[in-house]
Amino acid sequence: MLRKAYIFILFFLSLNIYSQDNFRNSIIINAGLDTLSNSIFGLQEITYNNNSKDTLSEIFLHSWPSAYRNRNTVLGKRRVENRKSDIYFAKAEEKGDINGFLFLSERDTLFWNYTNHSHDIIHIELNKKLYPGKSIIITTPFKLKLPNARFTGYGYSKNGYYLKEWYLSPAVYKNGKWHTMSNKNLDDLFIDPYIYLIKLNLPKDYELSSNLLYKNNYLGFNKYQATISGKMLGSVNVMIYNKHTFIKHEIETKSSNIIKLETDLRYPYVFKVSEPIDSLLAKQLNFLEEFLGPYKSSKLWISKVYIKNNPIYSMNTIPMITTMGPKFQKEIEIFKSISHQYIKSSIYTNIRENAWMVEGLNSFVLAKYIEKYYPDKKLFGNLSDYWISKYFDLSDLKFNEREKLLYLIMARQNIDQTIGQDYDKFTNLNKLAMTQFKTSMGFAYLNDYIGTSVFNKSIHEIFEKSNKEYIDPKYMKRIFANNTDNKSDWFFDDYIDQRNLIDFKIINKDDKITIKNKTTFTGPFKIYGYKKDSLVFAEWREGFTDTITYTPTSYNIDRIVINDNSILPEYIMQDNTVKYNKKWYNIIDKPLRLKLMTDIENPNYSQVFVNPEASWNAYDGFLIGGSFYNKSIIRKPFMYKISPLYGFTSKSLTGSVSASYTHYFRDNDYLNSIRFGAFAKYFHYDRNLSYLKYNPAISLDFIKPDPRGVVKNSLMLRYVNVDKEKPKNIPIEEEYLYDSFKILNLRHSYQNPDIIDDFRARTDLQLGDQFGKLSSEIRFRKLTDWNNKIDFRFFAGIFLYNNNDNNHYDFGINSSTDYLFDYNFLGRSETSGILSQQIIVNDGAFKTKYNTFANQWLLSTNTHVSVWKFFEIYGDVGAYKNRGDNAKFIWDTGVRFNFVPEILEFYFPIYSNKGSEFAAPHYEERIRFVFTADFGEIVEYFRRGLY
Repeated sequence: MLRKAYIFILFFLSLNIYSQDNFRNSIIINAGLDTLSNSIFGLQEITYNNNSKDTLSEIFLHSWPSAYRNRNTVLGKRRVENRKSDIYFAKAEEKGDINGFLFLSERDTLFWNYTNHSHDIIHIELNKKLYPGKSIIITTPFKLKLPNARFTGYGYSKNGYYLKEWYLSPAVYKNGKWHTMSNKNLDDLFIDPYIYLIKLNLPKDYELSSNLLYKNNYLGFNKYQATISGKMLGSVNVMIYNKHTFIKHEIETKSSNIIKLETDLRYPYVFKVSEPIDSLLAKQLNFLEEFLGPYKSSKLWISKVYIKNNPIYSMNTIPMITTMGPKFQKEIEIFKSISHQYIKSSIYTNIRENAWMVEGLNSFVLAKYIEKYYPDKKLFGNLSDYWISKYFDLSDLKFNEREKLLYLIMARQNIDQTIGQDYDKFTNLNKLAMTQFKTSMGFAYLNDYIGTSVFNKSIHEIFEKSNKEYIDPKYMKRIFANNTDNKSDWFFDDYIDQRNLIDFKIINKDDKITIKNKTTFTGPFKIYGYKKDSLVFAEWREGFTDTITYTPTSYNIDRIVINDNSILPEYIMQDNTVKYNKKWYNIIDKPLRLKLMTDIENPNYSQVFVNPEASWNAYDGFLIGGSFYNKSIIRKPFMYKISPLYGFTSKSLTGSVSASYTHYFRDNDYLNSIRFGAFAKYFHYDRNLSYLKYNPAISLDFIKPDPRGVVKNSLMLRYVNVDKEKPKNIPIEEEYLYDSFKILNLRHSYQNPDIIDDFRARTDLQLGDQFGKLSSEIRFRKLTDWNNKIDFRFFAGIFLYNNNDNNHYDFGINSSTDYLFDYNFLGRSETSGILSQQIIVNDGAFKTKYNTFANQWLLSTNTHVSVWKFFEIYGDVGAYKNRGDNAKFIWDTGVRFNFVPEILEFYFPIYSNKGSEFAAPHYEERIRFVFTADFGEIVEYFRRGLY
């Protein structure tokens, strides 16, 4: 039997590795690689020891390679959520799987089945009960079909093979339940420590590298056998390349600990560096050993695939920009990779449940490394040295302050998530903003409060004990509590487990200082006293709720500040400073400051940002002016914007004004936010004819059913007022075109812009003195199995009442007249010329020019089918009815060039119920186009899937 052949080796490997309870857990694999089919055929043996107090009658295995079997697995669906369709449209030969099982125990066949459609979790029924302290040996043959590495970096590529989570791994049984999980490409498989012995037969043209120790034996016939063995907390990684670039290093740390490190990370040859790679590795490992404790595993194995999947975001991330300096970027990439493996292979925990322990601690250690070796490194690198950059507060941010910047961007939009929730529930940006950045800031917060020596002692103790014991938040909380007299439970119970914001406010009324806690956060805060620019005192105060009265430690101060060094990731800091012992000439707490272009918030000033603006329309001509607003890079509840523009054609001052206040609901099951606002704009709608639109509005934004989803669900109520300038000597029968009007508009919008199935719906109710109408629009885009797009739109509109004898408010067959002035038409009143050919898809949305309206009801469908890339064919079908007339049926068809949906499109009509479009003269006048220059809409299109 396979186990008998290797029993002595396994026993030797198990000595002094783990405690007696779990050393018998082992996995033995004997397999061979078939390079023609990109498959591995082999036999696996699992020795599972029941370390629990329960009697087991079943065992669960993780079969993660099966996650690549088709588009409907958990992994396949998650890729679509991330707006990646690679697995969805993968060819059969690119997909992966593992099968061919025949589970045996003591020559008895075991009944088994898959527990989910993904086939990545296997349930095995045991023939005999497995009592506490007893072991069972399970063997099975298997066939592993490797996926294309372009999906996740793991599988086969032109260079060879990267094996990760490639065999059957027993699930962990703990606290009375099996901890099973599907593969979601999060590198978070929870597995007990195991002893591994793996023999792989490989072609001699391939070289092997692994995170375990290995040696090679030549077998003849152009083959060799690689023997991989050792202890492992986590999965065994194997790289089999035609010619890999892994280099082995043996680094001796200051404590005389020899660390075997194997990596393909190094300085590129083009770098001119004075520090050899071994010296850099020694510096980084010494830092980690001093900060975390000695590394106890047999080997550190670092692959550049980790950096590809977990990049360090900086200015260098932007193509063609290297403001950080390539050496700095490469050094911190190497450090983050080493630190992550150092931490992950040392802390025995369920990463899916406790990702912040690994990811957040890794980010915190990286921040400490930068703080020690690059304390003056700015977030914008060399750009901060230019004179123009010094004008912006953003250029003063240090590199580590990117953590708070991203966190606040998420929190101010009410889309931040609880740190302590399961890793797979985070949105893509929250994985970075919460599990890494906010946790890192939390560790810095705790470190500052309890003291560096106590904090480091606690971290060392966790590392020391995690080699033998399972570490969870309760265990970590207990270690910190035992090492300090200061309260630390707030960090775990509130900061990690709750979604509370941190927000304090300080008020000075006749030199009586009041501090208000605007949230329910229970952690401590730090308060500072200054005399001019000199620090007089800095002290920690215990957390509180509601309001307290504060007495300064010293009265010889002129300024009191809460959280001056931003050690707390506070929500709003504009109300954290007050004057003390104010003189009569200190009546202004915060002077007004005008800032060119958008910047970050500066709590010491009341800021107004000024931004130059330019646009164009046919009647105002080139519009040049500026915007005055208070919106910084990070959103705030109250925002205003004043945008005066001068039109060189209209020779008049135009522009817009808006103001809004948004209240976010932190703990509401239905509502995300409510916004109150008012908007006004003044432009020209025809030559020498202006219009003024103003409307108050209230809108509700509903909670997403799934935080990772892209669903948007909102309800808006507005009262639209439009005043239009009338031309001179207008005929009486045309006066209706220029009447002022007021309309109450209720609109519900639902969007789910999934990359495969894009569904949107909108219902619109308009009530005015002369008419009332209801309309609904449904849009559905589908990517077919052949990676073609089908775009279907249905519109239905009906008048509830209509006392008008004109068509100004009627449903348009081509598109509406936009009497509400909602859309950015370049020439809204044009009836000829290229500007008249612009189309915004609404109402009937026919591409053939009918110049017809419906004053009773309208039904239309618009369909587009892609043929090749952006080349599509379209067809419109509809029916409409006017009062006193019979219903009429219309249709048209043509070609569409869809470069960017809803932003840049061209329509070429071919045929309609009017006949051939080509037969009519001046065909070029029938071409229609969609063009959107709204920067907000463009950003919205490209940011989908991030959060």
